[in-house]
Amino acid sequence: MEKDYRLIQIIESRDNITREKILIFEMALVEYNFNRTGYNFIPTPSVNNHFFVYPNKSDIENYYMSEPEEIKTLDLNAFNDYMIKTPEGMRKTFFIKEFDERRKNIKLNQV
Repeated sequence: MEKDYRLIQIIESRDNITREKILIFEMALVEYNFNRTGYNFIPTPSVNNHFFVYPNKSDIENYYMSEPEEIKTLDLNAFNDYMIKTPEGMRKTFFIKEFDERRKNIKLNQV
């Protein structure tokens, strides 16, 4: 399933499972009106925005930053999604599948 988003901010962090540096892209879902002649977009950080998580070594930052004001269509099938507790509240968070698989393998080996 594909959905349209606009970039709000990029956050550099470290994953608490893999200990790798990660990039978190906070994205606001773009909601079109009935005729798709316009769209609603609230360009502020919010718990309603979605996080997209990638390992920092990926080239994905160039894609998002090439034209940060442009609407990006993302294929959500490329991600595993979770509800993650953040300081602002519960937030829908999408981990790119390859990275999420590494996280799962590490968790299994720690048990």
